[in-house]
Amino acid sequence: MSAPGAVFGRCPVCAADLGTPPSAGAGWRPPSVQLDVCLAGDNEVSGWWVRTFPDAAGGVAQRVSDGFDPDQVRRRYHLCGEGHLFLVGSGRDGGPDTRTQFRNVVAAIGSVASGKSYLISRTIAQTPVLTARRRRGADTALRYRVPSVTDDIEDRPGRALRTAYNRTRDFSQPMSPTNLDDLMPVRLLTAIDRGLAVHVAEVHADVAGVADPAERPGAAGWGMQIRQPVVLRTELSARDGSPAEHGWTGIADLAGESMHRRRVGDEDQEQLLASLGGLIWVVDPAVDTRLTDLVEAALREHSRGGGTDSRAVIAASNRSDTADVRQVQSVHQGLQAEIALSLAGNDGPLGTDGARRVLMVAVNKADLVRIALTTGAGGFDEIDGGSGAVREGMTQYLHYVLDRTGPDAHRHGVPLHPGPGLRELLDGLRASDEDTVDLLVDRLVSALYRHYGNADRFWGLVHDGAAAAIELPGGSDSRVPPSVPLRVPSLQDHLADALQRGAGSQLQLRDVVAGAIGCGLLTALEHTAAVGVLLDEPGCEVRIFLCSPLGEVPTQLDGGGADHRPAVMPLDSAAVFPVLNRESAGLTQLLLSIVSGVRS
Repeated sequence: MSAPGAVFGRCPVCAADLGTPPSAGAGWRPPSVQLDVCLAGDNEVSGWWVRTFPDAAGGVAQRVSDGFDPDQVRRRYHLCGEGHLFLVGSGRDGGPDTRTQFRNVVAAIGSVASGKSYLISRTIAQTPVLTARRRRGADTALRYRVPSVTDDIEDRPGRALRTAYNRTRDFSQPMSPTNLDDLMPVRLLTAIDRGLAVHVAEVHADVAGVADPAERPGAAGWGMQIRQPVVLRTELSARDGSPAEHGWTGIADLAGESMHRRRVGDEDQEQLLASLGGLIWVVDPAVDTRLTDLVEAALREHSRGGGTDSRAVIAASNRSDTADVRQVQSVHQGLQAEIALSLAGNDGPLGTDGARRVLMVAVNKADLVRIALTTGAGGFDEIDGGSGAVREGMTQYLHYVLDRTGPDAHRHGVPLHPGPGLRELLDGLRASDEDTVDLLVDRLVSALYRHYGNADRFWGLVHDGAAAAIELPGGSDSRVPPSVPLRVPSLQDHLADALQRGAGSQLQLRDVVAGAIGCGLLTALEHTAAVGVLLDEPGCEVRIFLCSPLGEVPTQLDGGGADHRPAVMPLDSAAVFPVLNRESAGLTQLLLSIVSGVRS
């Protein structure tokens, strides 16, 4: 397997130099370096050697610790110019990683308090496995597993997220903002050896031709700009004994603060986003005051939470005090709108260079939508106020899928590859004239809108993974076929199709049903223009997921937690937040999309 620099060209997290000799052209770029680490005893660091990649004459700038012993090298890393570490070798002599066949990096972006870190921690902990061996397709489905951790440094960001989630679940401590510096590259270097970051800076100073590392270009803030990515290593193996597929996926958990309005449109930020293989846009419905008003009305109407102040529920979802929740909502909503416009802009990061990119839109905190669906007469009419916005978004997404899977899909953009169940549905929607297609799509939208407007059925799609049989009614128009059932597969049946070899890039029926509902919610959340532009972007493959990492509506007690911080707990006093790896349909479907970049 090629090293990360050869695969990505530059650092996939920040676009700095990676795996190449120091730049010889005009303008300063911090050099990429190699780092060999010696381990002794109980994996204690006993020495290290840091050096640039050799220039044309074979020269390097380097620093070596006193305890370095070539025979004790057990880890080899490549560091990008901004310090992000990539494990490229382990074992005796730090030998190359020969098992990893596929590498990919995606970034998660979202507004402040969008629940992005909760989403990532729960999603990468999902275990998409078939529990019934006699299920259709089980004998040929790939087995998904996460190999044992081989490197503490590589695993540290993921472990920090796991620990933070468990603190919320077990001790009601909310996750800290992701702009904290504990997982910045400088901190990880310090975790290897207390003075290592200083010596890397000295190597950079040698390349820059200055004696004092503090005087080198870019010294201020080096290694403290963007966090180390969360790494997910996966193994997909077949039961027939054929070679397993080993993948490495990096997930850059970008702080919501990094998308602040001062940075949206910033050239460096756009270069960063454009360097990635995919994006996860985390959309937060809790910033929408219409939706949260419905949630508050539902809580009052059904007396949920034993009289809990409904404002505390909204505050918990916006990471704010109850006193200023409206102001915080307004700020977060504005930032979310600017992120949407940045993604959809003419100079945005998606599709501008002709490359295929997957945009995974995670409509987060779907537990709030579930509560809102119980308000008044119930259903999606309550959420969009009868404006038809949800129907409009659903229709838009289904036409997008039809266009991208049809015989002239290339004319519309990057083709989508439907799985068998989805292909059957789409074939039934195709007709010789557009008016008939519109009629058939409208019938499907009406059936989905009516069925999933029920809170329990919606939750079966989002979380429980339930199957559904939805009646597509016949009509008086001769172009509409007689009444037929649409069978939405359970999560288990979905996995039986999605885990087949070669199905990594396929779009399954359950994905499209959830995507249509999700697109309807995006439109109701006033992202109509952005959604339209993104669905029309030729180089962008849009997948939409309904997610609820916490699985329960949270509420908070201001000053009731450790250090007088707000304590976060389920609204239902008899419930608990799910264990980290508890199955959740939307999260599992999102995970399969994330790892599709490291599958055949």
